[in-house]
Amino acid sequence: MNFASQIADPRDILLKITATTVYGSDLHLYNNTMLDMHDGDILGHEFMGIIEQIGDQVKNLKIGQRVVVAFNIDLCKREEYSVCGVPGGQAEYVRVPFADINCLPTPDDIPDNKALYLSDIIPTVYHGCEIGNVKENSTVAIWALGPIGLIEARCCIESINFQEFDTTKKLLEMIPGGVDCSLEAVSFDYTKSLLHKVERFLNLETDAGDILTEMITCTRKAGTISIIGVYNNSVNHFPIGPMMEKHLTITGGQSYTQKHWRFCLEKIRSGEMDPNFVISHNLTLN
Repeated sequence: MNFASQIADPRDILLKITATTVYGSDLHLYNNTMLDMHDGDILGHEFMGIIEQIGDQVKNLKIGQRVVVAFNIDLCKREEYSVCGVPGGQAEYVRVPFADINCLPTPDDIPDNKALYLSDIIPTVYHGCEIGNVKENSTVAIWALGPIGLIEARCCIESINFQEFDTTKKLLEMIPGGVDCSLEAVSFDYTKSLLHKVERFLNLETDAGDILTEMITCTRKAGTISIIGVYNNSVNHFPIGPMMEKHLTITGGQSYTQKHWRFCLEKIRSGEMDPNFVISHNLTLN
């Protein structure tokens, strides 16, 4: 098959996909909770494969090389990689722009089921902890139960089941005064209170604010809140007064994957980090 037309820019590569995932950001689009899908769009937030073709200006890659591709395809001299979009990698082949920046050569001693997650979730875990000011001996609370939250929580001592306990009350009993750092990896569409459920149903707000309110309540004065779950637009009843009075630092944003992935790669090679436990199903690409 002739793929010459797929090299639209001399900095492109053409990648034959060997592994991809179904990711939370795909589900937002698939479930129509984020209105940005159009006919012909291809999902696939995380993917990797083998290079089939390279453009004339690709300098650091070669045909036949195995690479992971960053979910946030971008070109940024300041390493502030933060643009994410479709088309994605749930396909046989993908054209990857700015390939020297957006592809990570993968050693043969790391299998696909570990290397694949360098495209997003593992660097995102690191990013969330870095911007959340997590340090040695920090007390940290994590709001999440997807793959990112589960990887973050591997080092946790205790967990709180929100279906059994009032999260805010229980956490403040455990850590009076609040935690040093609160990490969010939930996203906009998980409501807990009836108020937010009704307002979202009536299109009076796009995003649920229950989790953010709990985090502000449970973070100590002068603490830090890190938001890496995807948010859509607006939320009602945001507790801006307590946030300001407690002198909280609130930061967020998608992972600077290309900045962190070489560090994370070495953590996988050393055995310090193994993401295999988040895999629930293995399926074929077709």
